[in-house]
Amino acid sequence: MVEFAIVVPILILLFIGITELGRALYQENTLTHAVQAGARYMARVHGIVDVTTCAQQSGWSSAETIAKNIVVFGTPDSGTAPIVPNLTTENVTISQTMRSVSVAGVTDPVTACAISVHAEAPFASIFGPEYTVPPLPLIGSGEPNGIGGIGAITLNADTEERYIGE
Repeated sequence: MVEFAIVVPILILLFIGITELGRALYQENTLTHAVQAGARYMARVHGIVDVTTCAQQSGWSSAETIAKNIVVFGTPDSGTAPIVPNLTTENVTISQTMRSVSVAGVTDPVTACAISVHAEAPFASIFGPEYTVPPLPLIGSGEPNGIGGIGAITLNADTEERYIGE
């Protein structure tokens, strides 16, 4: 019984830690796929970017709204529940820029307009954001600021797609 009483708390903490890590990786993977879907949509909308200058055109803002909804809710329409907890359309940024690209068999680099999408959201722990533990020795900064003093975890994803909408 004594050995059981010593080992069980360690096993429970290990199990909870593995579960939380799995949840974080799942949410990070979901966010990455959502950002890729939003970038894919923006890269294929016709006429929102001038291909030669990579300047935004008149339909950019409406396409950007739809792409942000795709990233956050998984649909072009504004939904009620985000696909990743704590993710909002304000946490998603979409931009365009000219990139120099090397092409096999071509000596001069080719320039192309690229659509970049970035999203971030704080990780939603099963213990809630208010749960803090005093920092662990040699890890924390002296203030409780997350589990073990490590701090809050922010999930983020970035992707870039070449604009081919025309």
